[in-house]
Amino acid sequence: MFSDWLHWHGFPAITMVKRPKSKPSSTGAGYKTLEGNCLQNRTLPSLAFGRKSCSHKWMVQAQEQFIARWGPARRAWAHGQRVTRCIGFDCSPVDSKRTYGFRKHDGRRYRTIFPLIKWGWDRKECVCQIVEAGLPVPVKSACFFCPASKPWEVLWLAWKHPDLFVRAIEIEDRAQPNLQKVEGLWRSTTKTRPGSWRR
Repeated sequence: MFSDWLHWHGFPAITMVKRPKSKPSSTGAGYKTLEGNCLQNRTLPSLAFGRKSCSHKWMVQAQEQFIARWGPARRAWAHGQRVTRCIGFDCSPVDSKRTYGFRKHDGRRYRTIFPLIKWGWDRKECVCQIVEAGLPVPVKSACFFCPASKPWEVLWLAWKHPDLFVRAIEIEDRAQPNLQKVEGLWRSTTKTRPGSWRR
């Protein structure tokens, strides 16, 4: 839908990119997604273990692999220029902190900018702009089994998308025999929620 909107307004359509399928291993035939990775290796997303490598592995690397073969980027690099990438972090304190992780990967090939921060747009302003453009306001961008999900988001998922909720529970269940210090997708129990989505 958004790709059509972009085309209608004279912008290029969205290019979808994915990581290549992993090689077969002793644990399975290979995988193309984070969900497949978790299921085949009987593990959880890295955030459940206190690490934050999901975005880099599944989004940044996939984009950089595509750009490495993309004609305009190759021509820019051949002339000593850098590719400018725009990332939509808003100007809230939480999103502003996330910019460092991307800027540290800049170098001879890339220059990263954050237009929403430059314009002073927080999430509320982003919603206003989306509505003003006549577009539906999207839900939070995240995997359906993201360990950063809040309890109400997991309940919403179970109610609105029970098929996805069941798949998230399967990831957690398959990982259980290998978990030692982590209870489940939410890592550990707190006063407001259990450590496991199944619980």
